Amino acid sequence: MPSVKKTPGAYSRNIAAILRREAELQGVSQTALGESIGLSQAQISRIFGGKRVLDVDQVQGLCDLLGLPFESVMQEAAQAVARDSSD
Repeated sequence: MPSVKKTPGAYSRNIAAILRREAELQGVSQTALGESIGLSQAQISRIFGGKRVLDVDQVQGLCDLLGLPFESVMQEAAQAVARDSSD
């Protein structure tokens, strides 16, 4: 079966934006973020740039590292998607 290339949708891009914002506020580097979930800094950069999708376990790991409740991140991302689609 051929592999399917995943491209980030609105939900994934909003999750990445929330995590990127929080990492910047806390001064956590992309290298540290990547190391915490087994990805390189370059992979984190692609995620934050909207070119790669995080899986649920990776989101959970980043939330844990940043001290963010997983559910709150998901809710904020969903609200942003709803807000953007109603514009």
